[in-house]
Amino acid sequence: FCLEFVNMPKKRRNGGKNRHNRGNVGFVHCEVSGRVVPKDKAIHRFMVRNMVNAAGQRDIRDQSVYQSYTTPKMYYKSYYCVSSAIHNRIVRGRNRKERKSQKPTDWAMRRIKQFDKPPDSVLKWRRRPQNKNKNKNKKPNQQQRR
Repeated sequence: FCLEFVNMPKKRRNGGKNRHNRGNVGFVHCEVSGRVVPKDKAIHRFMVRNMVNAAGQRDIRDQSVYQSYTTPKMYYKSYYCVSSAIHNRIVRGRNRKERKSQKPTDWAMRRIKQFDKPPDSVLKWRRRPQNKNKNKNKKPNQQQRR
């Protein structure tokens, strides 16, 4: 009786989770299906919406005493399970080469640019720093040890 351990292919570097060096994380409920999903695995989007629709805003602006009245906005973070996010086209499946890239895709950039001013963190993407150990075999001198 011989057991051989075969390395199975890995689809994602992080295993579909964002829980680096944490044992377990809390759970959140999916907005669409109500499914319980680990918080690090859930797809989350920060939603900013007006409390009043466009027709109502026009009426409020006409009837308002104040010249520059801004209607309040609703800010909330919505969480989706993977299957609901794919079904509702919040995220899409990508091929192997695109999956490794951290750059926002074309369709994601179109969604981001719908807003007046997209956040700088979204537009300034950067690749994860590679581990470049040029002095790998070099022994540290006396000053570096202290």
